[in-house]
This record gives sequence, structure tokens and C-alpha cells, in this order.
Amino acid sequence: PHKFKIAVGGCPNNCVKPDLNDLGIVGQKVIKILPESCKGCPSCSMIDNCPMNAISMKDGKAVIDRTQCVGCGVCEGLCPKQAIVSKEAKA
Repeated sequence: PHKFKIAVGGCPNNCVKPDLNDLGIVGQKVIKILPESCKGCPSCSMIDNCPMNAISMKDGKAVIDRTQCVGCGVCEGLCPKQAIVSKEAKA
């Protein structure tokens, strides 16, 4: 007999190490910025709170660098103009 280890995690820091188990599932959020809702606030709370520094301001609008974003969802709900939304990823 062999132990079969399963881990489910949603932490971008890989806290429960799902990739080191026999079966690992990592949950992420797919974040999208709505350019028509973004007003380019000078002190954007999404930029200030992103742990990966994946959000920046370009041409007066917030944009996400997909190479840096880990899908943690920290930015969701921070924009007072509701310029950021998330959806479930389809596997």
C-alpha cells in the first residue's frame, strides 16, 4: 500500500504545496480591469495593494501585467469605481 496525498490550495505563496503531492489543485482568480470604469485615480488602491506589483498605470488607466499576476484576488473589491472584476477560470 502507498499513501496518496491530495492538497487543495489557493494561496499564491504555495503554502500547502499542492504541486508536491500526488494530486494537487491550485485555485486562482481571473482578474479583469474594465477600462471604461477606470478613472485613473492618482492613488490607486489596486496598485498600492498588489503583492506582486502586477498592476500599473498606463495612459491614465490601470493595467495588469499577466506575467507578474498570480491570481490571488487581493485587488478585487479595492477599486471604489468597481473597475476590477473576477471570474472563474475554466479548466
